[in-house]
Amino acid sequence: MKLQPSFFLLVFSLLFFSCEDKETWPENSLIVQKGGETWNGVPSIYLYQDSLHIVCYEVSQHLTMKVKFTGEGKFTVPALRAEYLELIGGDAVTGVYRLTEGNSPAELIITNYDSSTGFIKGTFQLSMNRLGVNPSPLLLFTAGEFKGTVRRP
Repeated sequence: MKLQPSFFLLVFSLLFFSCEDKETWPENSLIVQKGGETWNGVPSIYLYQDSLHIVCYEVSQHLTMKVKFTGEGKFTVPALRAEYLELIGGDAVTGVYRLTEGNSPAELIITNYDSSTGFIKGTFQLSMNRLGVNPSPLLLFTAGEFKGTVRRP
């Protein structure tokens, strides 16, 4: 029985095109309207015990949020669990903003979480008071979005 070369070509093509690499998630990203201006960053997202930590370091800015994590859903960010720092040169702090009792909004919504791959996606909004200034100006973070891969220490 003589097999046609076209048969082998067909089988090879089917095998070649049906085998794809696992889908890779995009690089971690964060975007938010901070005081009315767009701020982009690359956050580190990690899960330590039962707390989800989202930490975004940039040369002149540092944002961190922490919530008790149970999967997809809406979470209220507790007082003192969110902080924003203004920096000069990456190390000299010129302004500290914290989420204090009664600040609203203070929410983090996890819209997608896959525990097997670690992929996470969500939105957030925060309002923080500047420390050491009276009256304390309010800094609003609105329309915040993030996505990436959760790491475990």
